[in-house]
Amino acid sequence: MKRAIGFIAFAIFLSSCGSSSTPQSTQVSMSVSPSTQQTIDQGQTVHFTASLTNDTNNQGVTWSLSGSGCSGSACGTLTNATATVATYTAPASVTSALTVSVKATSVKDTTVSKSTTVVANPAPAITTTTLPGGTVGTAYSQTLAASGGTGTLSWTVTAGTLPNGLTLGASGTISGTPTASGTSNFTVKVTDSAPSPMSATQALSIPIANQVMVITTTSLSTGTVGVAYTAALQVNYATPPVTWSISSGTLPSGLTLDVNTGVISGTPSATGTSTFTVMATDSTTPTHQTATQQLSITINAVAACNSSGNESVLSGHYAFSVSGFNSTGFLAVVGAFSADGTGKITAGEADTNGALGVHSGSIDTNASSYSVGSDNRGCATIATSFGTFTTRFALGTLSSGTATEGHLIEWEAPTSSAYIAAGELLQQTTPFTAPSGTYAFSNAGVDSNSTPGRFASAGVLTASGGNFSNGEVDVNDAGTLSHFTGMTGTYGSVDANGRFTGTTTVPSGPTSNNAFYMVSSSRLLLLSTDAPGTNAIVAGEVRGQSGTFSNSSVSGNLVLYMMGLNGGGSGGTAQFGLVNANGSGSLTATIYEDDAGTWSAPSTPTCTYSVAANGRMTLSGTNCGNHSPVFYLSAANNGFMLDTDTGVGVGQVEAQTGAPFSIPSLSGTFSMGTVAVVNQGAETGVGVVTLDGSGGLSGTNDYTATSYQMPDQAFTDTITTVNSDGTVITADHPALIAGIIISGTQFVIVDNQGSTYPTISVVNK
Repeated sequence: MKRAIGFIAFAIFLSSCGSSSTPQSTQVSMSVSPSTQQTIDQGQTVHFTASLTNDTNNQGVTWSLSGSGCSGSACGTLTNATATVATYTAPASVTSALTVSVKATSVKDTTVSKSTTVVANPAPAITTTTLPGGTVGTAYSQTLAASGGTGTLSWTVTAGTLPNGLTLGASGTISGTPTASGTSNFTVKVTDSAPSPMSATQALSIPIANQVMVITTTSLSTGTVGVAYTAALQVNYATPPVTWSISSGTLPSGLTLDVNTGVISGTPSATGTSTFTVMATDSTTPTHQTATQQLSITINAVAACNSSGNESVLSGHYAFSVSGFNSTGFLAVVGAFSADGTGKITAGEADTNGALGVHSGSIDTNASSYSVGSDNRGCATIATSFGTFTTRFALGTLSSGTATEGHLIEWEAPTSSAYIAAGELLQQTTPFTAPSGTYAFSNAGVDSNSTPGRFASAGVLTASGGNFSNGEVDVNDAGTLSHFTGMTGTYGSVDANGRFTGTTTVPSGPTSNNAFYMVSSSRLLLLSTDAPGTNAIVAGEVRGQSGTFSNSSVSGNLVLYMMGLNGGGSGGTAQFGLVNANGSGSLTATIYEDDAGTWSAPSTPTCTYSVAANGRMTLSGTNCGNHSPVFYLSAANNGFMLDTDTGVGVGQVEAQTGAPFSIPSLSGTFSMGTVAVVNQGAETGVGVVTLDGSGGLSGTNDYTATSYQMPDQAFTDTITTVNSDGTVITADHPALIAGIIISGTQFVIVDNQGSTYPTISVVNK
């Protein structure tokens, strides 16, 4: 009977449960808001609400509080606790971040609970109580420090003012450059970003002192005996006017200090190092400020010139050009002088542009002179109102015992500020006549940017009756290329030294001012005379064109040579090569290049060329390179060369004559010299070399650079190979092509082959 009753009850239970198609859960679930960690300041509150489902009879939750490292009221309190709501209040004061857990537990099912973490931070407090003083004109920066607080701290000044020139950033850094002395008192406030922000204040002060006058010149450049010297002393934080004096020691002999300007100048007369102390006194009232600085100047001797006794070889009128760099930047000098054949310079004038600014003036004949040795190497001092230039040269191409041309370098004591420059000396044809006809030209120097880059151009123009016309020019400004047609201009009359001035203007472009010195009616030297910063500063050459031009103007074998900076900007490039043109628009070449002391494998471009009626020649072709040069011809197979890459290479192309060549092709005595200087870091040289026609050679060179000077350097070498194409190999460099023959009277070599700034030297009879 008991079994029957149990079965009936079980059946009734199954019937009631199976009557619904969806099962019903009775398990309690819970959520608590807020559910994520809460961060507050001490004494602040967080309100919690619990939400439950399946909470029969709304029994709610019980609330509990626990903490790590705290108990009881030290963990805070839970108040206004109801079945589903509680408020947590952090302790009124905590010394460090306090972490507690607020827990809600279901009354119906105590296995169900939820917890939320609360972090209570100490109130913000400013820990910076003092600040260092500052100085007028000197940058100031101090960051305020604070402890405690929640979230991001922001700073403000609530009372008083900061010193003039200083500001307080929101992040708490006081910075700027004080502009006035005195002590500023102020109050700073820091505020955190807690739900109910808290803040703290602190009274601070910053004393600002007047800047003490100081002489900022700490070293002076070296000088050279007999060469004009100038250096300006500098002082900061002085009330003008300032007077200067030597308080101990003495200046080098020949130099004086201007008491009003602080400029040390003069012409040193003795070698040695002079140590002295300069004093500056300003006009501050009621008490003048003074400052002192110990300095020294070293005066070097220019290497003695041992060339003399053959001065008659330099006689008549000569134009010259020398350009290069000193520590300040690019500097070019172009001029002309008359030599009397005995060592005296009897007349002349010169122009300069670049590091010395723009100047023009007569040559001081009393302070200028020259001497020439038996091997036609010599020295010249050219004194002008804007500076004295000490040079060395090697003369060549003698006619009736008189030199018609020479290679020229500046010869200064080796210092970091030395002027490293090279150029040429050319006999003038007199009387002078104004230029007339069509001319090709080329120039190089620096552009007018605040940080000058290498600049060069090449072009063609027509001169007639004081006017330039029909001009065309290609420009490379540190790799930025421009091409202009329709260039025009004007020029003036020629003076007794062969000098005249002129202007050129390109359409929609600037007007350039230039000084020209005539070598002959078909050859001129030029120098731009615009003030630095307005137009490019360049020096170059102008050559009269002869003949008419077409593709047939370029035919047979040619030699090219060029110098510039390398594409990476870390040195210089020297390049020469052989070209063979078919006279109808196609050429092949073999190019040898020394890039910052490293030789590249020879390149062998094949190009299509096009020669315009005005002598402009361009190259194209898939195997012709990405930066093909532009040429402006002055005659068939001869002209100027302008590269179009960022190195701004400048050079020439000349007809090669006399092939096939062999070792006997080179014999006799030749003069030689550096063609150009692209950076002060280069070495320059001039000299003479004798070739015996059997491969032997010997000679004497003068070399100079910023760190050394080598006068009268005897050398020997052996020509081991002269290939039929004119390429030359010597014993000193058996793995390299050392040079290329242009003719029996001229060849080119790469000098300083392992240097960062290799150079091209031209060797000619």
